[in-house]
Formats: sequence, C-alpha cells, structure tokens
Amino acid sequence: MKAVFLSAVAAAALAGIAPALAQAAAPAQAPAHHPGRTVKPVTRAELTQMIQKQFDRQDANHDGFVTESEAEAASKVVQAKMEKRMDQRGDHRFEALDANKDGVITKAEAAPVFAKIAAAHSNRPAPSWDKLAARLDSNKDGKISRAEFDAAQEKRDEHMAERNAKGGMHTAGFGRMFGLADLNKDGRVTLKEATQVALQHFDAADANHDGTLTPEERHAAHPKGAGQTTRS
Repeated sequence: MKAVFLSAVAAAALAGIAPALAQAAAPAQAPAHHPGRTVKPVTRAELTQMIQKQFDRQDANHDGFVTESEAEAASKVVQAKMEKRMDQRGDHRFEALDANKDGVITKAEAAPVFAKIAAAHSNRPAPSWDKLAARLDSNKDGKISRAEFDAAQEKRDEHMAERNAKGGMHTAGFGRMFGLADLNKDGRVTLKEATQVALQHFDAADANHDGTLTPEERHAAHPKGAGQTTRS
C-alpha cells in the first residue's frame, strides 16, 4: 500500500492506493537524459488533498472503504497508463533524434541533440551515442532504425511485465503494502487510515519539520540514498 499516494507527491498524483506510500522516501532526482522530469516540493496539506482525490477515485462502490481488489484494479490502471506514456515518450525521443525523418537515427543526427542536453544539464551525465547504440543498434551497422528502436521498447515492456508478475514497481509486495495502510487489519482501508499512514511517511522524510517535503529531503530519506535510473 506504499506507492501511489506519495507517488503522487513525486509525479502529480499518478494513482493507486495499493502502490500508495512507498514513494515518500523515493529518490527525487530526475533520471539522466530526461530533463523535463522534475519533482516539486509538496506540503502536508497538498498531500492530504491528493490522498482524498485518490481515495475517492479508488473507492469504486463509494462505500467509504477501499478494498484490496479495488486497490489492485487501480494499480493495474496506473501501470497501463504508465506504459502508454513511456511508449509516447519513446516515440517523441525517436522523432527528436531522427532529424531528417528517414526512419533511421545516426550518430551525426544524435550529436547536436545530445550536445544540447549536455549543455542544459551540465550537472548530469551527458547522453552517449555509444551507450545508446550498444542497446539499440542490434545489427551493429552504426545506425538505429525504427524497427530496432521499437524492438527495444517491446523488450522493455516485456521486462516490466515480468517484474510486475514477480512483484515489480506497482505490484511488488502488494499484500504487505496494502497491510501497511490497513491499520485495523479488517481487509479494508479507510480514508483516515490512508491519510494517517501517508502522513507518517511524510513526517519521517520531512527532516526540518517545516511541513514541506522537498526533493532533497525525499532523496535523503531513500533507504539506499541513491537515485533510480531509467532507460532511454
């Protein structure tokens, strides 16, 4: 139950009570090569409002409780939306790199795009053609075709599906996470329970206790103190 309410803290309320609270201590750094992905500070009041909205969406029968099946269904919807957004971002990245729109990305086409990213984000690792080609140029001809790019995306989607089947980002330890918010262990989560647990995580990460959780505080609160990486 730890991942969506505070995933909303990081990403404008993605959704899902079941994945709701784990992101309170998730790293706040945006992955390299994704300059548009940022995490804004969030206040305690804003988090409470997010939880209310998420709870209302997931309480499918409007009985004042979110059951494990309701939370799981919401989690699956979130996962599908995330996969769709990732595919759309992939399409945009290919189009941005394929300057002459011939369906093939070359090192020469990628170079000015990578240089622009590196200049705008000098504090992050610069994009590398060699690394990109190592992952995507399957026939090693020095170019990345749309077919190769799409094949890599399909492989990524399969990997995500396998992760989720084994307990990945949105289904990992689902019963344990749901149990964190189900304080009275009745198999249902109330808004009060969801809010209480979310705010406990918020307060634990709010190092200076000013009622605002900053990206730096979220990063510092992460158990491993390290950011996650996301493939292009």
